[in-house]
Amino acid sequence: MSKKYKLVYFADLLSIPQDRLADCLAELPTILEAARVVYEMNKVVMPSVTPFDVLPQATWVDDKKNTLTINLGVMEKSHD
Repeated sequence: MSKKYKLVYFADLLSIPQDRLADCLAELPTILEAARVVYEMNKVVMPSVTPFDVLPQATWVDDKKNTLTINLGVMEKSHD
């Protein structure tokens, strides 16, 4: 079974074994490119959307497949 790493903070990269880090970093540009497209599309219909609304976290799957899965949804915001 493939190991999964939740990436919320930059420091979360430290949880990835050193010998697997290069593969993770090699996939980050693809993740960010996809998130940017989703962000730009969302800004058209929701001008107040923020990058955090679109990509609050990512999960890197160490499966050596070099594939990307995007799960889209709506984040609830608290209104204080």
